[in-house]
Amino acid sequence: MTVIKVEKLSKKIKDKEILRNISFEIHHGECVALIGPNGAGKTTLARLLSKVIKADKGAIKSEGQALYIMQDADYQLFGASCLKELEISQSDEKINLEALDSLGLYDLKDAHPHSLSGGEKQRLQMAISKVSSNQVIIFDEPTSGLDKNSMQKVVALIEEMKQNHTIIVISHDYEFIRNVSDRIVYLADKSIKESFYLEEDEVARLNRIFKEMEEYYYD
Repeated sequence: MTVIKVEKLSKKIKDKEILRNISFEIHHGECVALIGPNGAGKTTLARLLSKVIKADKGAIKSEGQALYIMQDADYQLFGASCLKELEISQSDEKINLEALDSLGLYDLKDAHPHSLSGGEKQRLQMAISKVSSNQVIIFDEPTSGLDKNSMQKVVALIEEMKQNHTIIVISHDYEFIRNVSDRIVYLADKSIKESFYLEEDEVARLNRIFKEMEEYYYD
């Protein structure tokens, strides 16, 4: 089932073209990795999909609004405690405590979100997304600042969330992408250059793309 359909989407910011004629579909239960070099328009696309900003041209057809979890957690944390933060999305305390526990944050349930470390804030955002009623969740660099053990918890959580959500991740983390992604959407030069399912015989294709992205950084 298609949950997001993007048709010929274009966007300029301050007269600078960011995205041009973008078209793709995302289906229920998928985890789609949106990859590309810095400045390719990944975050702009995420903001468009979550309806934070509007496109100049084209259309986005979707059921409800996507929840966009930004890389900088401080912009999205407003509760007086970690538990209160989850109550904004979910009123059931038992569900919220289980979500915190699954991300190793149970002992910090009464802590103020802004007192947490960077990695703890990232995990708190993951817990918020787990209890969210939004059908589509967009994570921007969800493994930034996380150690390997925490990254594996994020992978396990996303696998669990795919039962009821569709996931989009923006990431430069190769190991994370390999572990969590069903599909790859490669964005560069203001457009989608490649889109494919990450089957075993397509791993070499992903490797080539990562080498190509290195050329953007060092060209």
